[in-house]
Amino acid sequence: MSFVTGYVNNDMLRNKKDGKRMLLIEDNGGGMDPDKMRQCMSLGYSLKSMVADTIGQYGNGFKTSSMRLGADVIVFSRCSTKDEKRLV
Repeated sequence: MSFVTGYVNNDMLRNKKDGKRMLLIEDNGGGMDPDKMRQCMSLGYSLKSMVADTIGQYGNGFKTSSMRLGADVIVFSRCSTKDEKRLV
């Protein structure tokens, strides 16, 4: 599986309700369907577990880092299927 993106934006915003900082990361990659999103959000899931000495082999990085950075993580993903576009 490869992920190709031509655009990545990283930005820090302020929440309009309470003034707390938020980290926004967006790209124009291929997106994830609902099954891939569930796998991405599951602790310990990784397609790279059989490849030694590679980042992502234990399936904990995104979850662990997001828990250390803030109280909440909201992920939106849009992917094209052969029949429709879906927003997960």
